[in-house]
Amino acid sequence: MREGTRRARWRGLVGLAVARLRGRLTTGERYRTWLCVAGIAVPVALLLVVTSVSIGLATGPATSADGVDYWILPESNASSAVTDVGGARFADTHTTARKLQSREDVAYASPMLMELVEVEAEGGTTEYVLAVGVVPAEGYGSVTPVSSVQLSPGDPYYAGGDYDGEWTGSMVLSEAAAETLGVGNGATVSPRTTNRSFGVVGISPPKQAGISQFPIAVVRLSELQAVVGAEDSDAADQIVVSAPTATADTRAAIAATYPNAEVQTESGLLAQRAIDQQLPLAMAASALILALITGTLLVGTTFGFEIAASSQQRSVMAAIGVSGRSRAALVGIETLLLAVVGGYLALVVWTGGSLLANEIARRRFGTPVAVFEPWLLAVGMTVSILIGLLSVPYLLFIGRRSTDEVSFG
Repeated sequence: MREGTRRARWRGLVGLAVARLRGRLTTGERYRTWLCVAGIAVPVALLLVVTSVSIGLATGPATSADGVDYWILPESNASSAVTDVGGARFADTHTTARKLQSREDVAYASPMLMELVEVEAEGGTTEYVLAVGVVPAEGYGSVTPVSSVQLSPGDPYYAGGDYDGEWTGSMVLSEAAAETLGVGNGATVSPRTTNRSFGVVGISPPKQAGISQFPIAVVRLSELQAVVGAEDSDAADQIVVSAPTATADTRAAIAATYPNAEVQTESGLLAQRAIDQQLPLAMAASALILALITGTLLVGTTFGFEIAASSQQRSVMAAIGVSGRSRAALVGIETLLLAVVGGYLALVVWTGGSLLANEIARRRFGTPVAVFEPWLLAVGMTVSILIGLLSVPYLLFIGRRSTDEVSFG
């Protein structure tokens, strides 16, 4: 067959497939055809939403603590230098941090205690927040999940271990915590487990995606210890250390602070983060497999009924001389066109779903969680077409069984 004749034949087949698909979508049993389109669009849109959220989680920073070089943690909690709550804890932490900071090669050291605390705002709103206790120091207000520069240096209530010094009651809230409690600067917040109260001296926006998006309250260490009953042992979950000019002796001294302590560095956290990233990436891979399987099954089942129902039309086409190969190509082209329509619908659903997810995350946590990458558009359309391609063999089999033809070839 000459090249021009071949091109004309394919143009005719594509034109006929477009006309047939338009008819399927607008007349007759169009609901079945639209159900087939949805069978492609929904799993592909779900894949794109999961992937965009997974990318947002996987590309987030390893930690929200700026200026921290070392995290000293109990050995059983060494996998989380930022968000450990309620695990093994160190004792006598004020004294330990003070000894570390007395070294010339250590610029700053502070215990950090994290505890979920139920608090009540002035208006009666009661919510749980992640309370973080540290010993503030000038220039180190960013070692906590949200910036705490509004806290003046020092921890006066500790009073050398007597816990009877000045109660400052100063608290910095994350934007998410302030919104959840419905409070602003100057408001009073009271933990439900004590008659102590705190005054909000600052509201801090998230430093980046991650834990700082959640309801967090930063207070002085001794005051949080008094609220949660950790003052008897001067307990803390970890000790953060800033030592930009650290030597081997510095690292040895930090590692020797407690028996069985684990010292994490920024590179160690990055390595742990690389492991943690496997979960969201695995979620995206699982969503891809689910989209391919679900989409192929739905297209094969739903559009298979359409193919079977049009067997008489194919018999007529065979009677007027249309070859089996052309009839098979017509089924394949219709299926791929259907996949393209489903892909476009999936992109629309993904855009709307991601915008909704980001709006919910922005209202709840302060920052979006889903990312919009141009290459995801190509991924969505490619997966849709792949679903169509995977469905074609089964649809050709259905077409062959639904007619008196021995084969399409």
